[in-house]
Amino acid sequence: MPEQISVASFSFDETGKILYDGQTVGHIAKGKSLLSPIALALPDVSFDDEAKETVQQRLDKWLNDLVQERLGLLLTATASPLEGIARGLIQKLTESLGAFPRTEAGGNLKALEREDRQALRRLGIHIGRHLIYMPVLLRPASVQLSVLLWALYEDVEPLAPPPAGRVSLKQETDQPEGWLRAASFRPAGSLFVRADILERMAELAWTRLEKEKGPFLANEDFLALAGCGVDQLPGILESLHFNPSKEEGKWLPKSRAKPKPAKAVKKTTKPKNKPAHKPSKPKEVPIDPDNPFAKLQALKFNK
Repeated sequence: MPEQISVASFSFDETGKILYDGQTVGHIAKGKSLLSPIALALPDVSFDDEAKETVQQRLDKWLNDLVQERLGLLLTATASPLEGIARGLIQKLTESLGAFPRTEAGGNLKALEREDRQALRRLGIHIGRHLIYMPVLLRPASVQLSVLLWALYEDVEPLAPPPAGRVSLKQETDQPEGWLRAASFRPAGSLFVRADILERMAELAWTRLEKEKGPFLANEDFLALAGCGVDQLPGILESLHFNPSKEEGKWLPKSRAKPKPAKAVKKTTKPKNKPAHKPSKPKEVPIDPDNPFAKLQALKFNK
């Protein structure tokens, strides 16, 4: 009977089917926005209209609680009174389901007020060196719902979320990039790497760079973080805006500064018909009459 149905007993699968005690009783469908899906109960001829309404109400409550539980911080951020630049960042986080590259914020971050930064931090939003993201949305339960909502909203076939614990993936032909992004993976070279791992790699690179005061060595620490092979690491580092240095295996940040134009060099021309330099006539020094050489001088002059 509908009165005996417990909201806590509902569950859903990767395709969006709503299950009760292992039986399909409805499905999750696209709503007015990405974060507002709707639950549709399967028609049951054995229920009268009142019983059907009761089932629908319980499904609605279950789905609302589900979104709040798994994506609640994103909903809280969306409902916050923040305006201006902070509001724009929240909007992009909502559209991307919790993570986007810092470069997409442009120069707006420099103008972000300190109070707004603190407010965003309280909402669980992390502004990192490479990404702006919400770490709490990386939990497997949140990812499971995110990829489903993305598929429903984009009207594509839902896929199961990436395996829990995976930090990097190679995109398969049947995996849309949007699905990987909804799962908080971001393109990095030939792989897609989880947002928090990319951020940790960026932090490690800059820490090494500051410590070495020059090119840093991309060693096994980077490989362990990304869970990738040696041949895949360069692409990841380049996606983090680093370039290989002249020293083998070492990296430097890409220069964002535009080269200054060379200063014009003034040409010096030799003056025409400049007379040749003549040595100055040495100044005669008077000789002391008592000096033995005085007589020689007198002889010279009397010659």
